[in-house]
Amino acid sequence: MSTSVNEYDLEHFDDDYAQAEVEDKEYKPVPNGKYQASVARVELTRAKSSGNLMLAWELDILGPNCIGRKLWRNNLMVTQENIKWLKGDLITCGLELDKLSELPSRLNELLDIHLEVTVKVQDKKNNSVYLNKRLIIDSVRNDYESKREFADSAMGGGKAPF
Repeated sequence: MSTSVNEYDLEHFDDDYAQAEVEDKEYKPVPNGKYQASVARVELTRAKSSGNLMLAWELDILGPNCIGRKLWRNNLMVTQENIKWLKGDLITCGLELDKLSELPSRLNELLDIHLEVTVKVQDKKNNSVYLNKRLIIDSVRNDYESKREFADSAMGGGKAPF
């Protein structure tokens, strides 16, 4: 059911809104390093600035630190070099295609894949994310303890610092 804007009277919040102080939230990029992450979302889209086709990745960090933070990676599809990087990322995730045109119908196979990724900070607002290797676990588990066990095992048996 659709509601119209007029159904909500927000006028009685006007004074509170005017007086509300907003916290200065400085964005801090995820520090350089290796992380375990899960593919939360992946979609074919176009770059806002250029309109070029790209595969946009959203990753959830599982550990060993920065748990719950997000990472993003974009594979542009403009040059042969871009396609080479994209193919490498897809193979790293275990998705082998005969033709790139198969990708739209197989995107869902990339979801919930666990990966080791490397983050390299470029500047205060940007970083580069590289997909190093796929991490295989017995089953997909979503609770905190299983994520901790997963991160511990990925760290070579030592306890993850979280």
